[in-house]
Amino acid sequence: MAKLRISIGLCIAVAITAVTLQLMMRYESNKQRDLLLADAESTRDLVLHDLRLRIRAIDRMAARLATFETFEEDVFELEAASYLRDMPGFFAIAWVDLNGVLSSAQPEASQRLKGKSVADFGEDRRILLDLASRSSAFELSPPVKLRTGQNAGLLGAKAVRRGVNQIGTIWVVFQSDDWINNLHFGLRQSEMRDKPMSVYLNGRNVFVSSGFKALDTRIIEAPPLRVGGQEVIVQVKEPVHSMVSHQYTITWVVTFLVGVLSISSLIAVLALRASRVLEKRAAQANTALTETNEKMQLEVTQRRSAELEAKRSSAAKSQFLSTMSHELRTPMNGVLGMTELLCESGLTEEQRPYADDLSRASEQLMTVLSDILDFSNLDRSAVVLSPEALNVQELISSVVQLFVPMAEKKGLAINLKISPNVPQYVVIDRVRLRQIVINLIRNAIKFTQKGEISVHLGATGRRDKFLTLSVKDTGVGIPAQKLQDIFTEFRQADSDVARQFDGAGLGLSIVDRLSKAMGGQTHVTSEVGVGSEFSIRLPLVVPQGDDVPETEAAEAPSGATSLASARVLVAEDNLTNQRIVAGFLKGAGCVLDIANDGQEAVDLFCRQSYDAVLMDVSMPNKNGYEATQTIRNIERHRLGASCPIIGFTANCGDEDQIKCREAGMDDVLAKPASKHELSARLEHWLSRGSEKGAATHSVA
Repeated sequence: MAKLRISIGLCIAVAITAVTLQLMMRYESNKQRDLLLADAESTRDLVLHDLRLRIRAIDRMAARLATFETFEEDVFELEAASYLRDMPGFFAIAWVDLNGVLSSAQPEASQRLKGKSVADFGEDRRILLDLASRSSAFELSPPVKLRTGQNAGLLGAKAVRRGVNQIGTIWVVFQSDDWINNLHFGLRQSEMRDKPMSVYLNGRNVFVSSGFKALDTRIIEAPPLRVGGQEVIVQVKEPVHSMVSHQYTITWVVTFLVGVLSISSLIAVLALRASRVLEKRAAQANTALTETNEKMQLEVTQRRSAELEAKRSSAAKSQFLSTMSHELRTPMNGVLGMTELLCESGLTEEQRPYADDLSRASEQLMTVLSDILDFSNLDRSAVVLSPEALNVQELISSVVQLFVPMAEKKGLAINLKISPNVPQYVVIDRVRLRQIVINLIRNAIKFTQKGEISVHLGATGRRDKFLTLSVKDTGVGIPAQKLQDIFTEFRQADSDVARQFDGAGLGLSIVDRLSKAMGGQTHVTSEVGVGSEFSIRLPLVVPQGDDVPETEAAEAPSGATSLASARVLVAEDNLTNQRIVAGFLKGAGCVLDIANDGQEAVDLFCRQSYDAVLMDVSMPNKNGYEATQTIRNIERHRLGASCPIIGFTANCGDEDQIKCREAGMDDVLAKPASKHELSARLEHWLSRGSEKGAATHSVA
């Protein structure tokens, strides 16, 4: 019995010893792995820290270059040479101008590439340059093989901006092997220098250390980090050794068994105490987690409340802008319209200068109000584009014709040239393009005292095609040092010029914002005393297949009505506006019927056929939207051609334009409008004839 107990005790002791030995070996293995993982994370942190140092150095260089009025090649090359000398891994630093051409470089071996385009070195270079131009951060490319050696490398680019305008790009080439080797083998106190290591950026290997190659290895991978938009992963290979390779002596085993048996009771007590500590920590962790969840729920609730408040604020701003637009444009329509009619009446020689000054001041005031309202509308939200297939040549021609009277009044000639390679139809936002052209021509006429205004519409590019629009004047010109300020809101090139010509300084800012929102670019060249040329380049999209509109000949019937024989219905509740429209069209020979509200307009339309309708929006009984929808329903029951309906309204924001189109209006003419503009718009729709149904209506 005693032997049996001893045997059982020995078996239990051996079993405990074997289990303990296995656990200790696993513990040692895990401990070694944790140490190796810590070393891998340390190496990764060094790599990231070193990369951040270089990115910050380039950011500082960009900030200094932005303070110079012109690019200083000597200062750039001196600073670049110091970086190449003091920071391992910098292979080359270059300056790329706005045309993508490398104009300065260090070291001297890279200067042979001066004058060449970065895009010629590969598609990845062009993509990186475009990405940097759209970003304010330092951008890294995927890993590449350097052209001048067998080493791996990285490309970096940082756009340098003076204000909002980019003046160039700092181009950086890293030699990752030299750079990371310098960090890797600098770890003198770690076994990392004896183990193979790999570094990955965005899943692509950029570095492999020259450590020994183990036949049987396992990979230790540090958690990834992100820097500069790149994901960095560090992997370390550790040799795997089997248990058989370890030599254990009898003395060590016996001592280990005695120690296990002697401290087994102590281990049990410690294990019990540790379990209680773990339970206490788990309870504390649960409490902390509960508190964190409550805070997160509170933050979510607060964020939702803030989002609702922001939406309400945006809606209030939209309503305010719409109201202010209507309340300002309506009386200004009366001022400008009556002033124009007054100037056309039989004035005495003494009265004529007073009326001309009144007309000029009213037009300046309306220009400032329109720019402020347009800028506020753009500033409160992102620009929403509504591209459609349209006749771009006809659109540009009609806008130019609107400014002929204004140019002739100042003794200026205004010319339009359309290149033969410009397609007749393109897919583009009609409202935004028209707004850009109007602001550019108005700006050219404003700053030109004598000479001419030249408008040119062209197309460029082979693979990527662009629509180009340039407006050139013979005005006062802009000093070179002021060119970077002219697209900034509430700025003009010179304070003296601002006092001479007046204005809020918003027209060119609106042009720049709209062109960027449409995926284009704005460029200006100018010479003081000679004139200025503003150029806009927009992506050119040609409609295909069913998207191509019908030709003008197909749209206009042979018996198109002229303004002289037309019968026009005017829906307008404001007596002053009624008098203005009647005065404008008095000598045109057309017959006018005036309705004082929307319901009266519908009643007149039921009793009489009309060639065109001028429809106000804000009217009693029925507003312009409701009246237009009712008229379209009447036309569908008549089964005849639809009558052109032109919205003549002071509500001319983006939302108002959309509502007019949805209601069934063919066109929208913003108040105030000149006699020439009103007549031209009516003649345009009368010459085109009736459209085939309200579903195809568009907004000019």
